[in-house]
Amino acid sequence: MKKITVFVADDHKIFKQGLISLIESTPDLHLDGEASDGETALRLILEQSPDVAILDISMPMLNGIELTRRLKQRQLPCKVLMLSMHYDVRVVERALSAGADGYIVKDAAFEELALAINSVLRKKRFLNSQIQQELDVYKANSPEQQLTEREKEIVRLIANGYSNKEIGERLYISHKTVDAHRVKIMRKLNLHKSVELARYAYDEKLDI
Repeated sequence: MKKITVFVADDHKIFKQGLISLIESTPDLHLDGEASDGETALRLILEQSPDVAILDISMPMLNGIELTRRLKQRQLPCKVLMLSMHYDVRVVERALSAGADGYIVKDAAFEELALAINSVLRKKRFLNSQIQQELDVYKANSPEQQLTEREKEIVRLIANGYSNKEIGERLYISHKTVDAHRVKIMRKLNLHKSVELARYAYDEKLDI
């Protein structure tokens, strides 16, 4: 029986080594590689194409959410499980919007992680019931759900300190188009000043 190949990316060495030991002791899993930063993880995952990549959200050089976004843009068959200490449903929503196939918190039992791996390989998104319920409530009440995907991307870049010119260059649109998006975004969110938009993005953890 072919083993499931797993890649692990996490900058917390003790946690990562513990997770690797558990994976290596599980008969149907095979460790395909590991990394401590997002850039290295991206390069190795593209080279090795594991069945599942388990990614920490907070990593140096490239965080797990941006790494997920780049992997999904390449249309790899690799499934992505986001592993994080964050219970915040806003962070969960960011991860899923980036393309994560599942989300699991770091204090979960290894049995839950194994269940998550098998679930995403069957093309089923994995969230535990508590996070799913909180996510449903958040989506029903969040004003951000009014935004288009392009508008969400612009808010995320604003949260990370990009200027209108830099956002335009990154998204291949003119700075005037970025200005127009800003106006629409602020109207939808009932904000009146650019500083309020930046604060909103920070409070909603859109800089992750």
